[in-house]
Amino acid sequence: MGTRLEEGRLEAVNLTPQELEMLWTDLYREDAARAYRAIWTLVAGSKQSVSFLQSRLKPVPVLDLQEQKRLVELIARLDSEDFVTREKANADLEKLGETAEPALRKTLASQPTAEIRRRSEQLLEKLQAPANLRGRLRLFRASEALEKIGNPEAQQVLKALAQGGPEFPITQDAKAALERLEKRSAMP
Repeated sequence: MGTRLEEGRLEAVNLTPQELEMLWTDLYREDAARAYRAIWTLVAGSKQSVSFLQSRLKPVPVLDLQEQKRLVELIARLDSEDFVTREKANADLEKLGETAEPALRKTLASQPTAEIRRRSEQLLEKLQAPANLRGRLRLFRASEALEKIGNPEAQQVLKALAQGGPEFPITQDAKAALERLEKRSAMP
């Protein structure tokens, strides 16, 4: 598995399922050079990589009103007088992961009680753990590969990601990638 640049052009490669898995892992690594090579190898192997990335990348769900209401209630329970209720709400919010992040940030901006502030900050801090950040970085790197591929199939994957919750970074990144692709295609 290797990519070669010849006269500014990337040579196409065929990627096996095992190679695709290795590249997916490389997108997660801290080693930026290795991740950069993985991006370009995915671009070179676009025939296989677009469908592979489509299977790995899912839009962040848009929360309906009931789910939004539940989030608000869970956050309010962080201040319950009952310890078990506070702990259960904390555990439920932790399970929601990045889905709860925008609501937690909004709560912190509204000057909550000391207990809600403390617990919200702890939950947000857990989301900033290195493994979580590398997972997010992998999504951005995969999005970058799709943008570089830029074919209609890759654009469909980006369009699906762009339909996610508007407050989430991967949704915003996919929208921006689509805008850049549109501008490039409009250039003479």
